[in-house]
Amino acid sequence: MLCKTGLTLFVSTLVAVGEARVGARSGFSIPLNPPVALRRSDGTFDHHRAIVHLDHIMNKYRANLESNVGRAVSDEGVQIKRQNVPLDSSDISECLGPITIGSNSQIALVSFDTVAPDLWVSNAQNCPDCAGHNTYDPTMSSSSHSVGDTAQIQYQGGTTISGPLFTDTVSAGGVKVSNQTFIAATQRSGLTNSFPIDGVFGLSYPSLSDLNAPPFVQSAFAQNVISSEGFSFALSSQGNSLFILGAANPTFYSGTLDTHPVNTSSGFWQLGGTTLALDLQEVFTDLNVIMDTTTPFILGPPDQGPLHIPMLDRAQCLLPVGKQRLEDY
Repeated sequence: MLCKTGLTLFVSTLVAVGEARVGARSGFSIPLNPPVALRRSDGTFDHHRAIVHLDHIMNKYRANLESNVGRAVSDEGVQIKRQNVPLDSSDISECLGPITIGSNSQIALVSFDTVAPDLWVSNAQNCPDCAGHNTYDPTMSSSSHSVGDTAQIQYQGGTTISGPLFTDTVSAGGVKVSNQTFIAATQRSGLTNSFPIDGVFGLSYPSLSDLNAPPFVQSAFAQNVISSEGFSFALSSQGNSLFILGAANPTFYSGTLDTHPVNTSSGFWQLGGTTLALDLQEVFTDLNVIMDTTTPFILGPPDQGPLHIPMLDRAQCLLPVGKQRLEDY
């Protein structure tokens, strides 16, 4: 599961941006489906599933980083072997929630992804990979407009998303944005039909975008439909998780929110000088940390050596130190 403690930093980093405009003081909330834990039914750690998921995540980091700043910057830590590993429902550990698109409110179940920049959904037309999914049909929406171009997102793990570009009205948790640009994917290779997402709702910096268009949150703020250019996640392993657009919801924190500078050079939500502590005991210090809603891991640097953290069961988090150090807690 995603560690709620880790995402608290994420909340405090992002919500304190921009002046108050319109919208609820507590933000607009979208209920999230609980992600699948990387544990077997008997409570033990599923090592194989973790390896598959780790390959997928690291390949995505590499692809996004190279897209933003070029292949030459990829150091040994991000040069992950390219593997074609189709993902299915047993591999999903992402924050899933509903959005609607078009004048007729076509529903899509999307992954709210903080390391991806763009919005894509499955296409109702000419998409053999989209069987069994909610799909977007532009002919059914009076507000749909074809951009007249196509786009492709190539993930290093073998997944390819491609299709025509459209603009249409997109709604998420009561926040409605007009003329939002997205891919209506006619190809989603590398994702099996059992992989439950209908699309991805990108939340990273626009510098990673393949669409050359503002992301949803930026569009919503520009159109005066959210109170701040920020978002947050309230995550729980017991369910009742939320994605919150706009203002921070004080129901989910006490005291004053902390703020942290963000290193924007990579295109990720990357915080420098952070410390990982469990029960007030420092484990790592002076870290550069990427806030990622699509991984159930806390990823530690391989050169730190093996660690045993007995609180992990209670915290519902994992700290792998390189693939060979994925322990069976």
